[in-house]
Amino acid sequence: MKTRYGGLTKPVRDYHPYVATGDFNGDGVEDIAVVVLDRSKKGKKFGLIVFNGPFKSDTASPAFMESGLDLKYSGLVYGPPRPKPYRLVLGPFESDSGVLLIPHGRSYRLEQPEEE
Repeated sequence: MKTRYGGLTKPVRDYHPYVATGDFNGDGVEDIAVVVLDRSKKGKKFGLIVFNGPFKSDTASPAFMESGLDLKYSGLVYGPPRPKPYRLVLGPFESDSGVLLIPHGRSYRLEQPEEE
């Protein structure tokens, strides 16, 4: 990500595998997703939290939370080279596999992508 995706896209120099921003729900406003870690758990200790923008107050309730995820050696990716409409992808590095964050009302759901 920081150097390019097979020469198909521009490098994302400030890429962080556990933070992503973008218009995840298609409302024209930037949203944010973060992965958190619960060190008290053994095994699937990662969680995903998504906040929908705009961010107008000091406190905001998440639009989506999912815990018990196995995101070791994985990260968040949003935007090119994926086709539009862009979806947030949670998946292993250097792989085409993963799950998609799909808008669902005011929240989201995680979905396995369809096989091509």
